[in-house]
Amino acid sequence: MSQPLEKLLRARVLSSKILGAALFGIPSMLVGCAQLPAIVTGTSRLMTLNIQAGDTAQNLASKYDAKVLTFHPATGEAVLALSQDRAARLSREAFDATDPNENTLASAQDTQAAAAVNSNMSGWTTWASGWSVYGSGASDDVVSSVTSSMNALPWNLIRLPQALSLAPNAGIGITVAVIDTGIDLEHPAFKNRLVAPHDMYDFADNDPVPQEVFVDTSSKGFGHGTCVAGIVAQIAPKAKIMPLRVLNPNGSGNSDSVVAAIDWAVAHGANVINLSLGSQYLAALDSEINWATQNGVIVVSSTGNSGNSSVTYPASDSKRFGTWGDLSVGVASTTMKDKKSAFSTYGNVEVTAPGENIFVPAPNLRIASWTGTSMAAPVVAGGFALALSQRNYSAYSLRELGKTMARSADGLLLKDIQYGLRLGDGRVNLQRFLQYALSLP
Repeated sequence: MSQPLEKLLRARVLSSKILGAALFGIPSMLVGCAQLPAIVTGTSRLMTLNIQAGDTAQNLASKYDAKVLTFHPATGEAVLALSQDRAARLSREAFDATDPNENTLASAQDTQAAAAVNSNMSGWTTWASGWSVYGSGASDDVVSSVTSSMNALPWNLIRLPQALSLAPNAGIGITVAVIDTGIDLEHPAFKNRLVAPHDMYDFADNDPVPQEVFVDTSSKGFGHGTCVAGIVAQIAPKAKIMPLRVLNPNGSGNSDSVVAAIDWAVAHGANVINLSLGSQYLAALDSEINWATQNGVIVVSSTGNSGNSSVTYPASDSKRFGTWGDLSVGVASTTMKDKKSAFSTYGNVEVTAPGENIFVPAPNLRIASWTGTSMAAPVVAGGFALALSQRNYSAYSLRELGKTMARSADGLLLKDIQYGLRLGDGRVNLQRFLQYALSLP
């Protein structure tokens, strides 16, 4: 038996055990993160380098004894993952190079690299409250007939039925990369909805099977990626999902996996990237998102569940002026009454979407309910997939498309006096978005 298949089958057995227990009276809610994430130190540290004349990926890997995650001559930047020991030695060399009493041991590029390593705050986490299992026996049409009907209230609020009438292609020919905890690859919700096996990958375990993996009852992130992908599939039912696993079952992961996954998504033809996760600013990730948007890929990220104005990265930078601001969208969560969700961050966001009690596929052929800004982001990602499947956009129109999602939203000032002006342009209206998107020059 191949190692990837063995891993997949092992995950099947483990997920079956825990979900079965939940249906027999064991509390089924797994409490997830509600505050800013703790920083998780990984086994490698990242650095972003300016590519010099004559540099190649191979010689940079050799020089720094590192893994080259990305190498983009077009933007002049490369991202390397160093071992902790090499990062420490590099930092010492850079320190010595700036000490007048020591010999110069590091080049200017090495000093820059050491600064990048020292400032790296690695670690990512999901933005969801956990899940409750509501039933079993999902059928092959679970997305269209079960979860969509269960989500009638939020989907009617954002005018999804009207949007699908305007976009009958429903995502055909568009790929949405879900960079997350992996998904349940065997769930009928994803039948004929996934990219080819060679276009998906598990960066957490470094194998080609991005399957959700259950470890124990403390695994707060288990099912998160399946949920996020399931929302995309409801909004744009004919789009392809590209599962890229970067997070462990507890919802945490390392930045090098996130950077590598974004690079993979761009190289393998993703049109939209969903990042229902967050951490602190990281130059290496900033470089990679810049690369993605320069290649016309829309990046959607959730804002975080702290309940305050501390929007997490990368959503925190989605409104800034610069190369990629128009194609990067940060999404907060609102209630069915168009008020800020109690847990949702606010302030430097662009748009909101319903993110409370959204019904979705769950591992082991179940249906579940999830809450969090993690659930709001894929609503927007799916909306972009609808628009992209209907027509070809010029580079100018594509950038305008990124702005149009927010500009077409329903304003929230009159419905939420306290936070309405701090929730971007409002709650998404997919019908109006499609009307505007299809009329772009």
